[in-house]
Amino acid sequence: MKQKYILPPLIIACGFFSALSSIRYDLNHFRAGDHYTRQEMEYVQPGDTGLNVLWNFQQLDVINEKNPVYTFLKTREDTCRFVVMEHLTRFHYLYREDTLWLTGFENKTVKMDFFGHEARLRFPFHYGDSLCSPFYGTGIYCQKIPLVAKGRTSVKADATGTLITPDNDTLHHVIRVKQQRSYTETGHDSVNLKMETYSWYARGYRYPIFETVTITERHIDSTEVGFKNSFYYPLPDMELIPEDILNEQLRQEDVPADSTEQVILNCVTFPNPVRNTLGIRYYLSKEVSVSYRICDMNGFPVIFLSEGRLSQGDHQHIISMSQCLPGDYILYILVDQKVFTKTIIKQ
Repeated sequence: MKQKYILPPLIIACGFFSALSSIRYDLNHFRAGDHYTRQEMEYVQPGDTGLNVLWNFQQLDVINEKNPVYTFLKTREDTCRFVVMEHLTRFHYLYREDTLWLTGFENKTVKMDFFGHEARLRFPFHYGDSLCSPFYGTGIYCQKIPLVAKGRTSVKADATGTLITPDNDTLHHVIRVKQQRSYTETGHDSVNLKMETYSWYARGYRYPIFETVTITERHIDSTEVGFKNSFYYPLPDMELIPEDILNEQLRQEDVPADSTEQVILNCVTFPNPVRNTLGIRYYLSKEVSVSYRICDMNGFPVIFLSEGRLSQGDHQHIISMSQCLPGDYILYILVDQKVFTKTIIKQ
């Protein structure tokens, strides 16, 4: 039976995707010798919290070229201490009692050691899990100015859902981790900093596939400076990580027998731009379940329509968009858990 819902913008969950996942030591912990890449993209809002969220990052512009990321042991004798090197900075980590701790970082201008280690992640980490920790560190700037950092970090797995990458790959089993870091750094002057990082982990990939970072600095003279960045970790490079057998197996399990394009053929939307009603016409190569979802460009769902099981053959459907404001929208057609997308313009 056909059901139609008009969803207010703040509604997060929808019956579109079910992608509960978790972060596990055997699948997501650092490994010595791993090498992948990170690429800065235009900043995008991290989107909603909750279950069954859809994150569409496919239309983001590239800001910079790829930068390498390396992981290695701090010493051969200590297999619990790792170094992650990215963007000319070395981050030092310690794995102890099921928790990953940040113990310090260093680059050409700053060196910082945290004596009260900063908790970054716990294994396993499920949707709804959280942890927090105070931290305290001392360091030096430009080899002459002493630094002191003191603050608190909280971490929570706040959302699960489906993510469409800048390369237009659709990943269903995704869990997002939110980290909030508030601290005071004292050196030449005193600065209050707030840092918010969202990291998206996908089933079959050891490291985060996407991140957003916002930093706000408040100086002693009350001036504020803000920074916003998004980073994509390209899947093709991540898939080249050697001997990651368990994640390779998970990726193979998630490969569909038929691609969306093979199941739904000759898909046409009309008219485009749309005034009041949107028509969709396509051919199905086999019997499948079909649903539609229309979201604005911020990812907020405004229409959800379930068609149920449809037979092989030609189909045509009409969706009313009279209640939608003028602007650009994305139409998502879910075909047996695979996603086909179209851009729609509402006049």
